[in-house]
Amino acid sequence: MKKICFKIGEFPNVSETFVVNQIQYAIDLGYEVSLIIGKLKSDNIKFFSSLFKQKSLEVNIIDYSVPKSKIIRLVKWLRILMFNLFRSKEIIKFYQYSKSFSLSHLYIWYYYHKIVTKNDVVHVQFGTKAHPMDFFKKFYSFKLIVSFHGHDAFFPIGHIQQKGYYDLLFKVADVINTNTKYLTNQLINIGCPKKIIREIPVAVDVNKFKRQFKEKDNKTLKLLNVGRLHPIKGQKFLIELMSKVKEYEQDVFLTIVGTGELKKEYEDLIDKKNLHSYVKMVGAKTQQELKKIYNEHDVFLFSSIPYKSREETQGLVCLEAQASGLPIIAFNSGGVKYTFKNNETGFLCNIYDVEEMYKKVCFFYENREQVLELGSEGRKFVEENFSEDIIKNKWRKIYQ
Repeated sequence: MKKICFKIGEFPNVSETFVVNQIQYAIDLGYEVSLIIGKLKSDNIKFFSSLFKQKSLEVNIIDYSVPKSKIIRLVKWLRILMFNLFRSKEIIKFYQYSKSFSLSHLYIWYYYHKIVTKNDVVHVQFGTKAHPMDFFKKFYSFKLIVSFHGHDAFFPIGHIQQKGYYDLLFKVADVINTNTKYLTNQLINIGCPKKIIREIPVAVDVNKFKRQFKEKDNKTLKLLNVGRLHPIKGQKFLIELMSKVKEYEQDVFLTIVGTGELKKEYEDLIDKKNLHSYVKMVGAKTQQELKKIYNEHDVFLFSSIPYKSREETQGLVCLEAQASGLPIIAFNSGGVKYTFKNNETGFLCNIYDVEEMYKKVCFFYENREQVLELGSEGRKFVEENFSEDIIKNKWRKIYQ
């Protein structure tokens, strides 16, 4: 049986269900799957219990087993070196790759050496977690796949400057995975060869997110936004939009799902504008809760904007909303335009143009039958392009 190892930083994150789904695809395709994780977020395991209960999944926390005692560390270092003298050239190269001398570097080499020699495929989630797999790819025949998800393609990444950061990775990787043309173009801009890029979007479980045909309140137009309360998500523009709704006394209501650093700021803004009858912030919700929330609303608003040189690369929530039968109104930021069909499953608005977005809300307010019509087209669009069966088959071809 073919063996696949996923290298991940923190795991699992509630906001990164796409990583959990990716691992499940590999299991479903019949591969023997293992994880090496930088930090296990044990409090979140309950949200993904079905994955962790699978007997075929091996979970390992990255541990280089470096002794605390300097004497024992040196003795063990010499022992590892002695038993791997025939790999001395590789070890010397690894120290050069590490750009400093430390006894612990040999322990790191030994740890990853065991990983790459027992797996057929190493699939890294997020470009910034690809080191040192790019080094080992020069010496071993495993297949190296790295999935970029957005922030890992825009420099500076925290304290990381570009300065050739991905040069070796782009030279040795077998596959660089992106989720939209927008992210593909960004990676090409920073030096990734187009020939190794494979665009495979994040999938949606169309059996979980689907339209529930039931009577809705036809009087109130219910708008929905789902996302972290972060500057890149742009919810402040939706609050501004709802001020216009209030001004014209329209029967429209907005629910904002999510939490984050701007929670207090947005609560204060809603207070200041006296919008409690028009806007409600309900905090973070589980996937099961979201399934119900989508079906309680009519139209999905996506207000993502550029932030510190980067933009949204895909917008999974737009796909979940369409799978649930909601048409989309979104700012034309980053790769969002690839997640729905403008004028067919929703409307694309100029970035920051609250007036244009408001006019599209008015269109649905005055033409309720279009909510169902565009929503139905959106469901069909997702089924034909983003369903798990379609995406899983694409990954089958990559892993083979």
